[in-house]
Amino acid sequence: MAIPNVNRFPLEHVFEVMALKQKPDTLWLEFGVTTGSTIQYISRFADKVYGFDSFLGNPEKWRDGFEAGSFSVGGVPPAVNANVELVTGLFQDTLVSFLQSHPQKVSFIHVDSDLYSSAKFILNTVKDHLDTDCVIVFDEFVNYTGYETNGEYKAFHEFVAENSVSYDWIGMNGTIGMEGYIHENVAVMIHSVGEAAPAEAAPAPVEAAPAEAASSAPAEAAPAAPVEAAPEAAPAEAAPAAPEAAPAEAAPAAPEAAPAEAAPSAPVAAAPA
Repeated sequence: MAIPNVNRFPLEHVFEVMALKQKPDTLWLEFGVTTGSTIQYISRFADKVYGFDSFLGNPEKWRDGFEAGSFSVGGVPPAVNANVELVTGLFQDTLVSFLQSHPQKVSFIHVDSDLYSSAKFILNTVKDHLDTDCVIVFDEFVNYTGYETNGEYKAFHEFVAENSVSYDWIGMNGTIGMEGYIHENVAVMIHSVGEAAPAEAAPAPVEAAPAEAASSAPAEAAPAAPVEAAPEAAPAEAAPAAPEAAPAEAAPAAPEAAPAEAAPSAPVAAAPA
């Protein structure tokens, strides 16, 4: 599946070319605020945007050169615009309760969590809150050593496979294989999230293309293998008829049992940036 080359940062493309505007009564979220420069930019196009961060850096190693504690600002949140609200703490300690108290749909997300575990937790937690055609911009998605196995790329493709997600790539700056931070960002539009798939599928490889639009519907599930019918049993030899007895009085039918209520599944916890 090709990712279009939009020849600029995807975040800028979303706001300055697509001219994305905040839908009424929807949420815009950023995960990974650090110094606040990106959320300040996003706030120029939003009525209200929420930023999530512990401000203590990544809680675990991401890749070589980015050990635990990378991107720490000493636990001190930055100064931000009046329409920005910061939610301080680890994602798994703040996001569930935030969504419980904010029932609106989510129409835009900026994921700058770096870590696979953080991105996976974010996607699994917000999946039932996503608005139709929600835009997600990933900050470190491709074009660094190990991106297929230890970051946002892996988390997204698992999310797609496990939840029958319908989406379209919006674009990236450049193509797969280009080096440098400016070529790591990717934007995607989520059309819908379906039922959870019973088995986890491996992430599909992504190839870049200069095309302006690329559609990607979720892979069609392979038809289930037919169940082989058991051989038909030979008819049993009839026993001689017993003398006819007087019909017994029918016992009253037992009341039908109510179905047991399913226990809620526990939320998936992961460590954020």
